[in-house]
Amino acid sequence: MNELKSYPKITIVTPNYNCEKYLEKTILSVINQNYPNLEYIIIDGGSNDSSVEIIKKYENYLTYWISEPDNGMYEAIQKGFDKSTGEIMAWINSDDMYHKNSFFTVADIFSNFKQVSWLTGANTYYDEFDRTIYVKHSYGHNKYSMFLQPELYIQQESTFWRRELWEKAGSKLATSLKYAGDFELWLRFNKYSQIYITDSLIGGFRYRKNQTTQLYMHIYIQEALECLKKAKKDFSFFESKIFDEIIKLKAELSFNQKKDSLEKLKHLSRENEKIKFSNKEQKFILEGNTMNNILHKITNRRNTMKDFLEFMKFELEFYPEVIFDVGAANGTNHIYEIFPESHIVLFEPVSEFLPYMEDIKSKYKRVSIETCALGSKNGTININVHPDLVGSSIYLEDEESNVNGESREVEIKTINSLIEKYNLKESSNTLLKIDVQGAEIDVLKGAEDILENIDLVILETSFFNFFNNNILIADIINYMDSKGFIIYDIFDFINRPLDGALAQVDLAFVQKKSKFKEAQIFATKEQRYELNEALNIKKKSNSIINKNDKIFLDNLNNLILKINQLKTLNYNYIIYGNGNIGKIIQALAQDKIIGYVDISDASNHPSNLKNIKFDKIIISVLGREDEIIKYLVEDLKIARDKIITLDL
Repeated sequence: MNELKSYPKITIVTPNYNCEKYLEKTILSVINQNYPNLEYIIIDGGSNDSSVEIIKKYENYLTYWISEPDNGMYEAIQKGFDKSTGEIMAWINSDDMYHKNSFFTVADIFSNFKQVSWLTGANTYYDEFDRTIYVKHSYGHNKYSMFLQPELYIQQESTFWRRELWEKAGSKLATSLKYAGDFELWLRFNKYSQIYITDSLIGGFRYRKNQTTQLYMHIYIQEALECLKKAKKDFSFFESKIFDEIIKLKAELSFNQKKDSLEKLKHLSRENEKIKFSNKEQKFILEGNTMNNILHKITNRRNTMKDFLEFMKFELEFYPEVIFDVGAANGTNHIYEIFPESHIVLFEPVSEFLPYMEDIKSKYKRVSIETCALGSKNGTININVHPDLVGSSIYLEDEESNVNGESREVEIKTINSLIEKYNLKESSNTLLKIDVQGAEIDVLKGAEDILENIDLVILETSFFNFFNNNILIADIINYMDSKGFIIYDIFDFINRPLDGALAQVDLAFVQKKSKFKEAQIFATKEQRYELNEALNIKKKSNSIINKNDKIFLDNLNNLILKINQLKTLNYNYIIYGNGNIGKIIQALAQDKIIGYVDISDASNHPSNLKNIKFDKIIISVLGREDEIIKYLVEDLKIARDKIITLDL
C-alpha cells in the first residue's frame, strides 16, 4: 500500500475529563502511529486541569476537538462519532494507549478480509509507568459467548469495526449508561456480525490507583446484566432454543462427558475465526472455522433425515416453532428428539396409530393430534388401509390384489383451514414434513395460502408408481419450483429389490429467497478464495502426515534408541509438534518432558516458549526440520544449541 487512497480512513475518538496525567501519552500513541489516513477527534468534557493546554499542543494533528460540559464519557464519544467520516472506527480513553504500528495491522486485516466487520486483538494491560504488564490472547467468541460467560468481555481498547456495522447497529451509544456502554454496543453488533479475533497487539488498558473502572466495577456489572436481560428478550424463537440447548449440553457435560453432547456443543458454541500473522508467508491468514466449515460443507454427506435435521439445527441454527408431521403413522421420532421444544402437530387418519401418537404426546411438551387426512379441500375421503398400516393411501396399489386392504372413510382438512388454530402466519419458523404415499401435491395445494410462511418442507418422493396415479418425483419438483421452493438436500435413499434401482428418496425444500438459499451460486468470491486455501492446506497437511507416518514406521527402532539416549542426559525437554511422533516421545520419556508446543494449538503455541523454562526442544515434525529451526532461531530467538532434531 503506497498511495494514500489505499489506506482505509481510520477514525479514533478520545473522550477526556481531567486526565492531564495520561492524556498526552494517549494522544502520542495515536499520532505516533504515523498512519497516513487518520481522522483523530478529541472531545473534552470541560476539564479544569491542564487537559485543554495539552490538546492545543497537538491540535495540528487533530481533525476536530472541543471542550464543553457533557453528561459523561459515552455522550462525549457519541459527539465524536457524529463528527466522524472514517471507514474504520474505534475509541480510546484518555488514560489508555495503542501499541506501535497497530493501525497498519488493523488496516491490513480490514483491507484483505472483506468479510471482517468487527475485529479485536489480544488483551493487553499497562501500569502507571507505561510498562506492558500482561498480555492475554483473546478468547474465541461466538454469538452466545457474552450471554453464557459475561467475563469473556471484549477489550474495547483493542476493538475496531466498519462504519457499515455501526450504522446497522443504530449509529449510537447508550449514553444513559455510565460504565457498560461498550458492552451494550457489542451486544447490538452481535446481532449483525461475528467478531474476528487476532492475537496481534492493538491497544491496551491502563491499570492505576483510584481508577473509575475499578472503583465502580459493581455498577458496570449491574448495567451489563441489565443489557443482557434486555438482549435476551430480543432473541428470535430459534435463537432462544439454541441458547437453551447450549445451556442443557453444558449441564450434561458437567455431569457426564458424553461424546454426542460434546460434538453438539462444539457445533453450537463454536468459536469464531482467528486472524494470525504467518511468519512463513509474511502476511495475515484466516484460520479456524472458516477453513474448517468450508471443507465440512463441501464434503459432509447427510444420508438420513436425522443427519439433515441435526445439520439444520447445529450448523444453520434452524429451530422450528411449529412442526406439521403429515402422515405421522407411528411417529417420526428423530424430528421430535431434535426439536423437543417445538409445537408438534401430528396428522394421521388411520385410527390404529392413535396409541403411538398418544405416547408421543406424553413425552414432549407441546403436541397436538389431528386424526384426519390433509388434502386440497375439506370434507371426507376414502383411504385404503394397507395390511401393514404404514402403506395406507388414498390410491390403490393394485386393482386386482387384496394388498390394498380395507377402504375406510375419513375426515380430510386443508392446512389453510388450520392457519389460525396453529398461528401459522405468526410463527417464526415452520417445518412441514409430508409422507402420504403419493398424495403430496394434494396436501400442498391445500396449504397454498400459507406456503410462503413455511421455511422447510420435507417430502417422501417416488421414482416408480407404487400406487395407481400416484405423484412422481418430477411432478413434485416442478410443483415446488412453481411455488418458489428449491431442493436443499436429498437423503434416505431406498432402492428397488427387483434390480437395485433407486426407488424412493426424501427431498428437503427451502424457499428460493430464504436465508438458507441466499444465492444461486456455488460460492461467494471470498468463499472461493477460502476454499482454495483450505484445499491447499488440507493437501499439504495430508502430504506431511503421510510422510511422517511412513518415516515413523520405517524408523521406529531408531526413534526408540534416540529417545533412550536423550533420557540419560540431565535435561528437561519441550516437544515441538503434537502428532504421532511427538506423543510417542512423550510416552517414552514422561519424566523428562515438561510439555509441548504446536503451531496449530493456540493454548500451546510456540510463541509461549519465552515464558517456559526448558533446557532443550525436540523437533518431532519430520521433513520440516530446517523450516522449523529457522522459525525458532530467527523469530522466537531460541539458541540453536537448544534445538534437537531426531535425524532418523
